[in-house]
Parts: sequence; structure tokens; C-alpha cells
Amino acid sequence: MGKFDKQNYVDRMDKYPAGRPVKNLLPSFLKKIQSAQCSRSCSLNDVWSEIIGEKYAQFTKIDKYDNGMLFISVTSSSLLNMLTMMDKSELIDRIKEKLTSLQIKNIVFKRL
Repeated sequence: MGKFDKQNYVDRMDKYPAGRPVKNLLPSFLKKIQSAQCSRSCSLNDVWSEIIGEKYAQFTKIDKYDNGMLFISVTSSSLLNMLTMMDKSELIDRIKEKLTSLQIKNIVFKRL
């Protein structure tokens, strides 16, 4: 019988999840499934309120997406000011997390 190779065992555990508890695997697995399903069937309108927040979603409307540019209309001047001042990359990252197939380069906010 061969000598036990700890490094080989660790490498195999990383490759093959069979030896790990399900509770450690399940969250990442479910997140991958949810992301894959949403990127196929969800539109940005479906997840916009999750991305921007319920409080602000009611004052915004997605106008269009064109060549990497997302155009958003805003009904409130104060919200428009706040959104234009905030870091757009944070919103873009949230969108990419929800809709992996959407390639947004910039967001343009305008008063409705």
C-alpha cells in the first residue's frame, strides 16, 4: 500500500467536491444557477428595483440600452442630481452581477 500524499488529497478535494459538506457547496451553486437563469430570461426592467432600490425605482424609468449605453429617465430633480454625482461604476457592477449578458459601459441619467 502506498504512502498517503496529503497534497494530492487536498488538490483532489479542490477539484472534486464529493468530500466537502453540501452546506459549503450549496450557496455558490445556487448563486451560479440564479445568475445563469436570470441572464437568460430576465430583463433589466425585471431587476432594476433590486439594483437601484425600491425607494428610487419608482422615480426612474429605463428608456433604452444602445451600444453599451444605458439611458435612464428620472422624475425627480433632486434624485437626478444625486444619481449624476454618485459613482456609476457601482451601479454598473450591480447590473453586471444580475445580468451577466448585458455589457454596460456607461449610464446616462436625464430629467423626464
